[in-house]
Amino acid sequence: MTTKGTSVKPIDLESFRTISALQAGELFGFGRSQTYSRIHDGTFPVPVKRIGNEWRVRVLDLSSFFEDHHDGGSGPGDRTEAS
Repeated sequence: MTTKGTSVKPIDLESFRTISALQAGELFGFGRSQTYSRIHDGTFPVPVKRIGNEWRVRVLDLSSFFEDHHDGGSGPGDRTEAS
C-alpha cells in the first residue's frame, strides 16, 4: 500500500555484495592468521563486519580501496631500462 506523498528509494543491491574476510585477505596477500590478526587489532585495510559467525567484507569497499591505491600499472615487470 502506498501512502500519498511518500516515495520509496530504490535499493542499490550492489552495495550489499560481500566476500569472506579470508577471500579479501588473499587479495592483500595475507594468510589466514594474518587476516584474523589484522581484523582483531583493527589494522585490516578495509572495514570488516561480523555477520552471524563469519567475517565479511563489502566488495564496494574493496573496489574503492584498490581504485584509491592504484599505482598506474607500473610494477617491476613493466619497467624498461634506458639504453
